[in-house]
Amino acid sequence: MEKMLTQQEIDAMVKTARGGASASTTAPFTRWDYRQAGRLGRDQMVAISALHEGFARSLTHSIGAYLRTAFQVSMASAEHLTCAEFLSGIPELTYLASCKLLPFNASGLIQLDIGVAFALIDMLLGGEGSAQPPARDITEIEEQVAETVMRIVCRELQTTWLTLGVEFQFEERQQIGEAQQLMAVEERMLCLGFEVALKERRGAMTIAIPTVISSALLRKISVVRPRFYTRPDSPDFPRQWRKVLLNCRFRLELGLAARALSSELADIRPGKVIALSCSTSAASTLFAMDRPIFAA
Repeated sequence: MEKMLTQQEIDAMVKTARGGASASTTAPFTRWDYRQAGRLGRDQMVAISALHEGFARSLTHSIGAYLRTAFQVSMASAEHLTCAEFLSGIPELTYLASCKLLPFNASGLIQLDIGVAFALIDMLLGGEGSAQPPARDITEIEEQVAETVMRIVCRELQTTWLTLGVEFQFEERQQIGEAQQLMAVEERMLCLGFEVALKERRGAMTIAIPTVISSALLRKISVVRPRFYTRPDSPDFPRQWRKVLLNCRFRLELGLAARALSSELADIRPGKVIALSCSTSAASTLFAMDRPIFAA
């Protein structure tokens, strides 16, 4: 049965059409902030986060192996800021470097907390990296030492952005005033925040990339891997992850927790038997990518 309008409903519609409706009956309007334009959406945030969580893991292994000590990088945030907003949030004492993005002829910025930078420099010079950082700026010699780590960061970024074919070339350390000359203060940038832990020292690292290039990356990965970024609350999410994992390669090791004297190991040769400090009934452990999975 069709709904019949009452006289009051008809009068209200006529009044609205003539522009005489009260504010309470009109559709609500909200003020638009143009600064919100270009912000990352939910799906874009998932894609960017998944991509750079892999970058954080690769950087953890690369720098940890280079320093031969515990080093951890984890992704913390991703947001769009103007160059002015990014630079205004940097502490006065910090490590800030620029990298050239080819073939786009653009520049990106890498900012590292001064405490972590001094710990890295101390370790690269043979120290323990646990001393209290000095309350001063980095010297030119220390800049050259820190450049080694920054080149590793650029190398891992280039591997992560391989889909876009962009090349990250480390340039030099920048002062905040000098960095303002590299790009317009109103230019929007994708700012990727990471938490860095080196032994007991913790700090932040931020990588800022022009939005023009990051938008091209988002378009590229959405075309190349459209089904990879399935929403975690989707019923299809577990099946998609299983499908992805089946195509992954893992290094497997079967290990036994046993100790031997270093002198015996140094003198080992074909045919020699070393008695280990464990029972023949002790269970060995299966490791996948250095993680214990189960006892066998």
